[in-house]
Amino acid sequence: MNVLVELMGSLSNVRFATVSDRFIAELEKYKTGVPVKDKDREQRMEMLIRGMRYLNLKVSRSHQRGINQRVRDVR
Repeated sequence: MNVLVELMGSLSNVRFATVSDRFIAELEKYKTGVPVKDKDREQRMEMLIRGMRYLNLKVSRSHQRGINQRVRDVR
């Protein structure tokens, strides 16, 4: 499953909105407001959340400079 998640991350280089929306849609399936007691269900949710770390968000240089400036201002 880890290979599949990494593939989704690679696809996010090209189609970030589509891939990230898919992760959110999958997580929404598990949204009940009740604590999870089913181990299998909990593991699937955890895998989805961990998989989101492979999403690749591209930021233009001008946006990156702005972000860096804000980070310096906060420090």
